Amino acid sequence: PEIIEAKFDPARVLADGHTIITLRVYFNNAGRLADINQAMVNLNSLGFSELVPLVADKESDLLASAGWFSARFTVPEAVKAGNYSVTISATNLAGGMVTGSLVLKVVR
Repeated sequence: PEIIEAKFDPARVLADGHTIITLRVYFNNAGRLADINQAMVNLNSLGFSELVPLVADKESDLLASAGWFSARFTVPEAVKAGNYSVTISATNLAGGMVTGSLVLKVVR
């Protein structure tokens, strides 16, 4: 698989434990997108202790077939303002793997 695009919505977030952030990642996979068997984001830099799954978007057949995956989360109040790098990864049924990183801007 390969990461084509990754983005946060909103791009700048408040560390209040309430504002919902959506991470959307567009993957491409040689063969079939259905062969992506695991997609995760590591939010340890924001205080999360476990990997968060990226789920294939099911808003419409068009989005699902286009390779968009997403995760929703909030930033805990204890997180200080700054730039935080998160790691995105995916594997496919053939044993292929991709990793990439993205920076989230946290404000107060």
